[in-house]
Amino acid sequence: MAVVRGTNAGLVEVAPTTDPQGNGTTTIDFTNQATKITTTNAVTISEIGWWCQNATEEANFEVAIYSHNSSDDVPNASIYKNQTNAKGISLGWKVVTGLNILLEESTIYWIVIQVDNTDTATKIDYQTEEGEKYAWDQSEDTLQDPWNTTSITADRIQAVYAVWEASGTDYTENLSETMTVSDSLSKTSVFNLSLSDTQDLSDSLSKTSIFNIALSETFNLADSLTSAADYNRLLDDIQSIQDSLSSSQEFTVLLTELQSITDTLSSEAQYNRNLDDTINMTDSLVDVLATLARVYREIILKLKNENVTLNQIGTPQTLKLKDKNINLQ
Repeated sequence: MAVVRGTNAGLVEVAPTTDPQGNGTTTIDFTNQATKITTTNAVTISEIGWWCQNATEEANFEVAIYSHNSSDDVPNASIYKNQTNAKGISLGWKVVTGLNILLEESTIYWIVIQVDNTDTATKIDYQTEEGEKYAWDQSEDTLQDPWNTTSITADRIQAVYAVWEASGTDYTENLSETMTVSDSLSKTSVFNLSLSDTQDLSDSLSKTSIFNIALSETFNLADSLTSAADYNRLLDDIQSIQDSLSSSQEFTVLLTELQSITDTLSSEAQYNRNLDDTINMTDSLVDVLATLARVYREIILKLKNENVTLNQIGTPQTLKLKDKNINLQ
């Protein structure tokens, strides 16, 4: 075993539990000791720990994350510190959990540990390795903030770790996606319809005879044409709906926006219910339009079969459909 970055030192995904067994030990009590780390992605630190190599008297210890002093290649000043923690009297990993420290991507930081004085020297393991960086400031009974630029440095890594997890990037992406959905909805005219507009649309549909016929499959077409007035009203209704749906720029915009909303919401798990509602509404609209077209075609076909033209409607005394004489007076 050894002190290895990413396993029991530096930034780790899982907290270590076993003795690191470094190739050296050093006294950690009554000092400030810092381990250099560099992030790749934006992360959140949830735990900081260090290896106490021997059993010593109870003492308080502090943990912190410092920014980087690039001029002297030492810690600069704290961005987070936790200053009240009981070391206990046994050897083992000493940890501080429940942290929420945000670190930026591709940035140098330092994990800093301070342990109060103990009668028996408290030791920590380290590994001497070229390219690693360690800073040490002795005779300190609390964290030095900012860091002492005249501190000692060496090519070693200590048994000091910080548990990381993906943080800022995922949160920002979720926030961005949420804002995109929100912006899409706020800019979509169909969601900007006033309550009165919605009510007017509902009233128009409920009063349209052809819409009622489309909703009820049990209607008999011939029976519904009980008079020339009924037929003319039916044609008017069909023409009105056709004009509104086929030539209306707003209807075209509506379909485009529905598709845009569907595409946006389909990638968001939290909007699945909204997506289902949108799909159901779109399917219902398509069903109604298909029924309208079918009913209209049936009317025209029946009239052609009986050699009736539109100009004849309202003129004859009776109209014969399906062997049934209908009084048109």
